[in-house]
Amino acid sequence: MTEPPYITDDVDAGGARPLARLTLALAVAVGLTLCAAAVPILVGAERLIAAVGGWVTGYEVEVKGSAQLRFWGTPGLDADDVILRLPSNRFVPVDSPPLLRIARLEADLDLWALARGAVRARRLVLVRPSLRLDRGPDGVNNWSLRGKPRLDGEAPPPGTPAFKVSGLPGAEIAALTIEGGALRYTDAGLDRDVTLDGISMEAGIARASEGRVLRLRGDARLRGEPVYVEAELHRLNDFRDGIRVPFKVMLDAAPGSLLVRGTVAHRHRWALSAGIDLDLDDPKALAAAWPPAPADLIGQASARLQADVKGGRIDLGLRSLVLGATDMTGRVAVDLDDKLPLIELDLEAGALDLRHAVAVARLAGLFQPAAGSAPRRFAIGGRGRIKWARLKVPGVDLGAGGLGLSWRTGEPNLAAEIGALPLFDGTVSARLEATANEGKTALSLALSGSDLDAALMTASLLGGHGVAGRLHGNLDVLAVGASGPEMLAATSGGGRVTLSEGRIFGSPLQRAVDKEKRSIGLGRASMDFTVEGGLVASDELLLDFEVGHARAGLTWDMPSGDVTVTFQPSPVFEGRDAPPVMSGPLWEVLLAR
Repeated sequence: MTEPPYITDDVDAGGARPLARLTLALAVAVGLTLCAAAVPILVGAERLIAAVGGWVTGYEVEVKGSAQLRFWGTPGLDADDVILRLPSNRFVPVDSPPLLRIARLEADLDLWALARGAVRARRLVLVRPSLRLDRGPDGVNNWSLRGKPRLDGEAPPPGTPAFKVSGLPGAEIAALTIEGGALRYTDAGLDRDVTLDGISMEAGIARASEGRVLRLRGDARLRGEPVYVEAELHRLNDFRDGIRVPFKVMLDAAPGSLLVRGTVAHRHRWALSAGIDLDLDDPKALAAAWPPAPADLIGQASARLQADVKGGRIDLGLRSLVLGATDMTGRVAVDLDDKLPLIELDLEAGALDLRHAVAVARLAGLFQPAAGSAPRRFAIGGRGRIKWARLKVPGVDLGAGGLGLSWRTGEPNLAAEIGALPLFDGTVSARLEATANEGKTALSLALSGSDLDAALMTASLLGGHGVAGRLHGNLDVLAVGASGPEMLAATSGGGRVTLSEGRIFGSPLQRAVDKEKRSIGLGRASMDFTVEGGLVASDELLLDFEVGHARAGLTWDMPSGDVTVTFQPSPVFEGRDAPPVMSGPLWEVLLAR
């Protein structure tokens, strides 16, 4: 029997053998294409999205609306109303909405790669995605995969999907588009609610001379104010291999601008070296966008920093930090590798305004949580040194000085020590220790002053004149309470104060001693006193006037500010019917009127 010519060996190159090969190749291609499409066909679009999304992200993914696969034209899938949330074995804040809800998802997928166990999207479009970040009063949030596990029975590990594709790696997305997105962050513990809406973003991978580059551009609105962001990450192949590559992030908003530029790498841990330029031009806009920001305390601000990150070690070099009248340089280091994270400070200021410490604390949310919420506990320790050429506190400008700090906040507690601070033409030394526990703060203060100008002191603290001389003294007190007034009312301790080379003039106290004179010399005055329940008391106020010696008792109610001076019979009052009693607010008794 004669064999068909298309399979004989003697057919020339233009004959049937090439046709056979082409037919075989087409058959193999069709077979492979069908195999590539088999998984999505058999599984279904909804289950495929849930499986792939869960495996890639680690979260639970659900399609609430419709979903369909595309095989012709551009292969891919489309879905409506896609939800992403923590796995069911994790606690979330009560009544917390899903972490992410997407009105519509469009993905152009490489089905051939999917069949081989890889997720490659040529294009991913998210229409009206809504990202919701919630933290409850107990600190539980709706986004952390390391959150507290439920104890109501066995549950699959985080990120385990209903349909599992073995060995599926992370997704590779060539182009990402976000249209009409929104982000809302709420924190019940800090009474914070921030919304970012109108989010539009384009991100994609482009080819450049040095390799592939990831570029991102987007804009949004924060409390009605525009926000614009740009970012670049170069040499993606090197970055994937753990090699340092250049990057840049730029943020421009109504309050100001931020530019971060440097190199970054990630193999087992992050490594980063970058320069940071921050300019805050409109503090009121910052306060409007971020209510904890105290615009009245910050003023205009700028910072020029060098940041170096290696794993859990963060070093910040402050080339220049300006907060209103405060200007500062130095170094801040944070070590997160130890069980107790540590912060180290070494700062120098030309001028230091203490109001800015309050501003930074408020901005960082370190004030007392909202009423009814559980107190936040921070386990952190540290030490530091701050030096300044000029110190400014409300109503007082001081000279050069320094402050040593140490703190440990497992409780938390803080210790600060000031040595020989120039104040009121003399010097002041102080040690402060504070411990917070169960909503209350215990404050211990040891204070000593030497050769202070009493006239400057009364002018600065009381707003007038009535006493002059050189003041010496010490104070050691303890206060406990949940608020300033409560701590003041619970203050206890004691101390001693002396005045030398003194003079009193024009005050009710001076007129009680000798109303005929405009002023009286006070060679020396001394007083040992106790503090109990916010009340300063002394039974031995010794006054050595130029007109004679006097003894008196003194009480000062610190919460109300009222002082009472009761003179005892003494030579200076000989011939009078009764020793006078002086009472009223401290400033009215001491100051000239």
